[in-house]
Amino acid sequence: MYMSASGPLLPPLLILQVSPAQPTGGRRRRASEMDPDERRQRFLERNRAAASRCRQKRKLWVNSLEKKAEDLANMNISLTNEVTLLRNEVAQLKQLLLAHKDCPVTVMQKKAAFLASREASTEHIGSPAAVIQHVPSPAAVASSPGPTINGLSVRAAEAVAMSVLAGMGSGQPGGVVIAPQLQPTPR
Repeated sequence: MYMSASGPLLPPLLILQVSPAQPTGGRRRRASEMDPDERRQRFLERNRAAASRCRQKRKLWVNSLEKKAEDLANMNISLTNEVTLLRNEVAQLKQLLLAHKDCPVTVMQKKAAFLASREASTEHIGSPAAVIQHVPSPAAVASSPGPTINGLSVRAAEAVAMSVLAGMGSGQPGGVVIAPQLQPTPR
């Protein structure tokens, strides 16, 4: 019993409605009502339907695997063709490089590199340090400013290439004069 300021309260009434007996969705116990032959037939029907669904699923799975295998085979063929094309391109580029190995630009780059190294070794002529062979350490080469091509700075290589191209473009006979390379004498 509940109490309030005005007096005792009665608990709320609970009204339960009972519905007539209906199946609640659980398993029905009709097995005892059917004879064994009917139960067997129903089991076989369900089994046939399940087997049919299983076969359909397997057929779809096999078809998807076959399609995937075909797609992968096509991709393999296209990638193999691409590899062949790229190898051919590499071979052509190597031939192009070999054809230009004695190109005046390459010779000029080597000459400029030689002259630059000669200038670096003759900078200290007046001092006793000139007698000592100055060879840059690997750390000094790695920390030297600017990228190099064949031992020549990119700016110098571009300048040499531009001068050669300018000489070729101006129609001067003879194009490039290649000076014999002098070998530095060891000290």
